[in-house]
Amino acid sequence: MAFDEVKRRIGQFNSQHVLQLCIALDNLNYNNVDFWDEIQVYIMKHLHKYNGKELVRILDLLVPNVEDDLDDDDVVYLHKEIEKKQKLERSEREFLQRIINIIPIHVKDFYPSRLTRLAEVCVQRELGDDRFYKEFLFFYVEKKIKMFSIDNYCRILRVLGTKQYTDDIIFWNSFIFPRIYLFPLNKSDAHQVWESLVALKMKCQDLDCTIPINYIESLLKKFELIDGYEQLTPEQQNKIKDVGELPIGVKKTIMHTNSLDMSKKAMQEAQQQLISESQHEQRLSKEQDEEYLKKKEKREQRRLKREQRKRNQEERGNVLYDSD
Repeated sequence: MAFDEVKRRIGQFNSQHVLQLCIALDNLNYNNVDFWDEIQVYIMKHLHKYNGKELVRILDLLVPNVEDDLDDDDVVYLHKEIEKKQKLERSEREFLQRIINIIPIHVKDFYPSRLTRLAEVCVQRELGDDRFYKEFLFFYVEKKIKMFSIDNYCRILRVLGTKQYTDDIIFWNSFIFPRIYLFPLNKSDAHQVWESLVALKMKCQDLDCTIPINYIESLLKKFELIDGYEQLTPEQQNKIKDVGELPIGVKKTIMHTNSLDMSKKAMQEAQQQLISESQHEQRLSKEQDEEYLKKKEKREQRRLKREQRKRNQEERGNVLYDSD
């Protein structure tokens, strides 16, 4: 009865009512295809009233999350697979593409979480063209990469790997990979980043991920050694100085402070690289400003010369008129 009443009154809903209805139906896991088709008609009716945040929310409701995707070796209950297929049937690709077509005017205001979710939806449903990815989506990923959390960073790595976006080497070597050194990584975070880098390398064979992978693997080894050190008794720890032989089969170790020193050094190198790039951009901007001022000065000189010639011509005309 409630759904029948909603169907009868949906024509009276404004844009926010339609959005709240979509959220409520998603929470109820309601997957009636005909009802969702009717809702999409009213979404299109109010499409110009939604801001970027609301558009991404609509896409999120209509497309399953990436973590819900099924792998061959996953043990998944049958009802989960059915739910995913039903959710995929909520919308057609053409409807989603119409939303993507107006996303570029909003994408500059997106936080990393929305930017990441938008990228996942676009790659999963094959939405958008090359221009959308290069000039809007990945451009703002590059611009805001320093704001990404570890979770969003790992998710965007997987999206980039699925998209096989390897054409722009500067994008990777100057922005994406240096971000790793700025994270305050613990053991679980380092393992999460390592898995994402390995998945990226498997999907993009021609992309050189050696340096960041080696860095994360060295951190993981040190975390393992530190765990082994912390499991020792105080008496055993006192026998070990800065570098020494650990018992229980653990080889030579570097203490936690040395691990942090290495992390700080990598962070400083990454920060120095970002500073040098910023200085380079400022230098280019300054050169462009100087060139603009020179052109402006030349235009002003040409204008003064034209005015001077005009005055000279007028004076000569007046002299001839007086002589007559």
